[in-house]
Amino acid sequence: MTRNRTGRALLLCASVAAAVCLRPAAEAQKYKLEDPVPPGATGKVTTLQGQVTQLVGLSLAVGGKVDSLDAALKDLGARTTDTEIRIDLASDVMFDFDKVDLRSTAIPSLQKVVTVMRSYPARPCTIGGHTDGKGDKVYNQKLSERRADSVKTWLVAHGASNPITARGFGDTKPIAPDKKPNGSDDPEGRQKNRRVEITLHKS
Repeated sequence: MTRNRTGRALLLCASVAAAVCLRPAAEAQKYKLEDPVPPGATGKVTTLQGQVTQLVGLSLAVGGKVDSLDAALKDLGARTTDTEIRIDLASDVMFDFDKVDLRSTAIPSLQKVVTVMRSYPARPCTIGGHTDGKGDKVYNQKLSERRADSVKTWLVAHGASNPITARGFGDTKPIAPDKKPNGSDDPEGRQKNRRVEITLHKS
């Protein structure tokens, strides 16, 4: 009789212990994804905090890129419209007289152009070389083409991956008069016309 009572007591204890152990699992199964987090479930919160920290770091990195782009656009005097970003670089700063090799003074501006282009790598780019109206038209045309090619070569070699088309326009697209109203030479006007235009087209 004693053994039977002892056995029943052990069986009852085992049943109670199993019920106590299984109850949290059963209770956990009642919760759904959209239910409030039960008391004491702090592991989920810790994981989410780690993810938020990573996102903040990503935001700071993106913000740094935006600041760099804005600074480059401002320093270059870029003109931005709904269809394009246009940058004019003075040929007198870019090249020596009658030459196509880039001067060292051109490098800081070109580095900023690369910053802009790398911010919009999918946008096609057009590089246009322009001269003033002084001298032989055929010669000026070839000079403008070679200068546009020089700029393209430098940009590609320094990280620009955009589709790039280089063209020369000679003196066919002036932005200022080469002569004053009285017919005399206008050096300032001719200087403005000697330029390289870099245009990023919005697709």
